[in-house]
Amino acid sequence: MENLRVGFSNINKPKEGFSSDSESELFLRTPLEKNTESKYKFRLVGEPVGFYTTYFQPDGGKRKRYIVPASYVQRIKDLKLAIRELYAITIFDRADTKEGITRLKILEKPASVFNYFREYAEEFEDDDGNKIHPGGPQGPDWTMKIKVPDDKMRTEYTCIALACKPFSKEEQELLNRDPNAEENKKLPITERGPIDLQKFYNFEKEAKKIEEDILSKNILSEADSEPVDEDPDDAKVDEDAVSSDEVSDIFG
Repeated sequence: MENLRVGFSNINKPKEGFSSDSESELFLRTPLEKNTESKYKFRLVGEPVGFYTTYFQPDGGKRKRYIVPASYVQRIKDLKLAIRELYAITIFDRADTKEGITRLKILEKPASVFNYFREYAEEFEDDDGNKIHPGGPQGPDWTMKIKVPDDKMRTEYTCIALACKPFSKEEQELLNRDPNAEENKKLPITERGPIDLQKFYNFEKEAKKIEEDILSKNILSEADSEPVDEDPDDAKVDEDAVSSDEVSDIFG
């Protein structure tokens, strides 16, 4: 069984030359509207995970997103389906608080965003010369600016590390909660406790879906087989790739 690639050191370096107000929201939404600029503030929590995605429209239904295990990537490419490499990490969304508690979310973006976090992990040290873990207790807050031109595929992301921001007492209490405890299961997902990314991005479950929906087909229609360019931040993840029912199935 394959494992997610965990850790900042596993984020691929760039090649040379090259808010939500709903308590049930699981992802930090960053809609991409043409000719706009937006800004988000958050605090990284824990380690990032890396994975691949593709889109497919099974049996003429709604086009769906699939998490692709590394061992399936070439098989998906052979079917001329577009593959994207993405990363995810848990965050405290500074724009979404309730009674003084900042809610946990998932930030999911390409390597162009996560390389800012990787470089911080590699370069920044405290006064004693120890590396500062961006998602650790002494890590910083971040701002992420998104500039969308008329051509969305040229969207620019700029992430800036702010001052180190140790977890507050309330945030640490949230991180110490057991999300599987009966009393916490009644809370919104973003308030139950740590979000288990290993559980959310489940390769075994996704592999089964890929086998059933894509690889079991003998003939792909022309519409299915043509690669499709997604928005540069895979924005559809936030809007329709993960339904509320699926989230409930994963987290209960």
